[in-house]
Amino acid sequence: MVADLKPYSAYRTAEGGWIGGIPSHWTVRRMKYVVREVDSRSTTGKEQLLRISQYTGVTQRRRADVLRNLTRALAL
Repeated sequence: MVADLKPYSAYRTAEGGWIGGIPSHWTVRRMKYVVREVDSRSTTGKEQLLRISQYTGVTQRRRADVLRNLTRALAL
């Protein structure tokens, strides 16, 4: 599948350099403009919940997080 992909005509180094070369026409956008919040309720309660944070990225949400109701943002 990857072998079938055609390369872009020009590449540039991504900000931070950790991802390597990216197509030169790509732009940096904040996640809040790319994703949207979905409020859908569980029918079984067995799904793994996730959370998004500017400090930790996408991580699993644990029940202890809800009970403590503590975030790094509150400490700032």
